Amino acid sequence: MTTLRIRRHFVHVGSRRVHYRRAGSGPPLIVLHASPTSSQAMSAHILALARRFTVIALDTPGYGRSDALPLETPAIEDYADALADTLKALGIRRTLVFGRHTGACIAMALAARAPAMVEAVWVDGYPVLDAAARARYLGDYLHTVSPSWDGAHLLWYWFRYREQFVHWPWHEQLHANRADVDVPDLEALHRGAMDMMLAGEGYVTAYAAAFRFDSLAVLPAVRCPVYFAARPGDSLYRAVQALPPLPATMQVVAVPRELDAALALVEELLSMQAQGLAQAPAPSQVRSGPDYIDTDAGEIAIERGGEGSGRPWLLLAPAPGSAALMAVPTHGRAAPSQWVSIDLPGHGCSSRLSPDLHGLGTCADAVEQVAATLGMEAPILFGSQAGAAVALEVALRKCLNPPALCLDDMPMPVPEARARWLQTLAVEAAPSWEGAHLLRVWHQQRDLALWWPGEAGRHKAIRPSGPPLDPAALQARVVEMLRRPEAYAAGWQLLLAEELKWRVDVLAPPLLLVSRDDAVFGRADAALADRAAAGGRIVLSAPGESAIETAVKNIKTIS
Repeated sequence: MTTLRIRRHFVHVGSRRVHYRRAGSGPPLIVLHASPTSSQAMSAHILALARRFTVIALDTPGYGRSDALPLETPAIEDYADALADTLKALGIRRTLVFGRHTGACIAMALAARAPAMVEAVWVDGYPVLDAAARARYLGDYLHTVSPSWDGAHLLWYWFRYREQFVHWPWHEQLHANRADVDVPDLEALHRGAMDMMLAGEGYVTAYAAAFRFDSLAVLPAVRCPVYFAARPGDSLYRAVQALPPLPATMQVVAVPRELDAALALVEELLSMQAQGLAQAPAPSQVRSGPDYIDTDAGEIAIERGGEGSGRPWLLLAPAPGSAALMAVPTHGRAAPSQWVSIDLPGHGCSSRLSPDLHGLGTCADAVEQVAATLGMEAPILFGSQAGAAVALEVALRKCLNPPALCLDDMPMPVPEARARWLQTLAVEAAPSWEGAHLLRVWHQQRDLALWWPGEAGRHKAIRPSGPPLDPAALQARVVEMLRRPEAYAAGWQLLLAEELKWRVDVLAPPLLLVSRDDAVFGRADAALADRAAAGGRIVLSAPGESAIETAVKNIKTIS
């Protein structure tokens, strides 16, 4: 029996990029998530329903990895129109739709506005609000916070997401409002809080659209079969009582509390509506921008850019973290003519990796497989922090034959300092019930902007300059590092657990070391240049210049 697997994809819809998860085969079933999460929250739904359907779970615009709509205050109807455009881009003419909460509103609006595209709708929680409730939800419920220097906003996100499983609505914390549901496990809580943080203050956008949506007024325009689920434990369980008398094409369905049993019923009823639906087309191929490449280490998240015909650059992101931390220039003389950035296995947006597989060898294998899949020949290698250590490993293998190697913020400390840095940086960041893991990472990163690594709190270690300290910039770094909290320590171990000196000593390609005042480990050590291969050199980034810009400007001096 074939094991079902969720794969991730992008599709271009005009100028927007839409991210989705896909599994299974057969007639198409579009799955739309609730606010304020992304399609990752629907993973159990995807796998269960993929036994019968081709399940395509989309990230709502502005959530997950989908671009936001170019509207200041989009309505549910705007999301529905955007969904219709996405279905056209995916080659889907007619489909079943499963919508949860906000996703249910979008599904119903799509059925009303594009009836030829919708065969049937499963509504998993449908908000029915009167004017007073609508005003109340559009007020305090949609509270937002901005990054603060002490990281308190992280705890707000954590407890805000957790609280909706404790009280409903979350901001009316009375015994009468206790939620009739289990609180998700720590991993699910972290993913949900991260979805909110990644959306930032925009997490309220689709939420607000759902609260403004007149969910009853749209019903007469929907002609296809609709199942309104009444499932105990759902926060909108009682909302079905506010539905008016329904036409014969619509019905309220009593659904078991247990998710597996509930999804079995969804599969049974929607299968009866799937007769005659065409097989879902193969995933659309994205020719530029983000993508995922299959490797032995799972899906590797990549980004592609550049339109020139020069030698390609292969950019290896830091870990913990992602390619978003490298600030790749996209135009100008200091931008690579063509480039591919890689989130290392188990980090960033790449697939989760088993703890025992983290290591330079696994990473180097994945980099080589990505390059082979993309047909990259002799690319210039650029690596930042742990990405630099992996770039060294790849260069030594001589499989890709890079003509030059550029390393950013790769320290080569004496063994005592390396052990101290490893102990200080490679801390446990797995999710905790009280959200302490968020503060642990926040203040570690803040300390790295204040003092040299391993010396926090000592006046002799105060940095004259360093990584940006303002809360917004720190938030951008920390969020990328927390995408894979279970791999946080493993990322630092890639950089510091092994001695890197011998790799530099035997390196064949010319070496360019980028030195930055705002690097975590400071300016490159001059002794490292002495150990570099013939033609190697250190170059200092100008103020406000990224390491990649510096490398592009200086690469011709060594290669």
